[in-house]
Amino acid sequence: AKSKLIQSEKMSAFGQMSAGIAHEVKNPLAGILGYAQIVKKKLDDRPELVAHVEIIEKETIRCKEIVENLMRFARQEKAQFVRIDVNRAVRDSVRLVEHQISVSGIKIVQNYALEGGPIFIKGNTNQLQQVMLNLMLNAQHAMESKGSLTVSTHYDEKGGRAMVVVSDTGVGMPPEVQSRIFEPFYTTKGVGKGTGLGLSVSIGIVKDHKGTIEVESSPGKGSSFTISIPVDEDPLGKAQGAPAQAGAA
Repeated sequence: AKSKLIQSEKMSAFGQMSAGIAHEVKNPLAGILGYAQIVKKKLDDRPELVAHVEIIEKETIRCKEIVENLMRFARQEKAQFVRIDVNRAVRDSVRLVEHQISVSGIKIVQNYALEGGPIFIKGNTNQLQQVMLNLMLNAQHAMESKGSLTVSTHYDEKGGRAMVVVSDTGVGMPPEVQSRIFEPFYTTKGVGKGTGLGLSVSIGIVKDHKGTIEVESSPGKGSSFTISIPVDEDPLGKAQGAPAQAGAA
């Protein structure tokens, strides 16, 4: 209990500190990105320079995304929650990385509850897709270009919850790693291959959706992450309600 209290205080202090830093850094990054894009438009006759400007643009966007992750982790940016379809959000997330994962030699298996029909929750599509992308790309790294990634949804009518499960056949994790994976900046990836923010941001997003995220893993036997979120009052859309938010393109 003492250890958890200390960790809670550390996270509170970190949240306040990171929010301040992130706000200060985000504005100049936006300026750099804007000027880079202006310069890029004026270099149509200088293709040898366009490549250099595109690197500036790409790396600035990457820095901007890291800063935005910090701000989300610190709960300084609140996304709008509307009525969304879990199956659609998950399906669109898979489409975003399907080619990247498939060409690496990993098989993707998809199973959707209610034959893919809509299951509504109150949430934010973009945020849920951020969680899904993080889990799927982590699974890809854990499998080292072999194995299978299974993404499935489930509807617990009795419990009133929608569940999303992301499972891989990768290297798995020992208990000491599982106990720390949701800590900010904790990563088992090599230098330059991860910031250690993905899962800490993901658990924050899931909690904002009044949900939970749990992991089961064993060394050499892969890992399975289960997201559980309360469904909307009318999860199957039988009654009138707010329109479902469209999935990402």
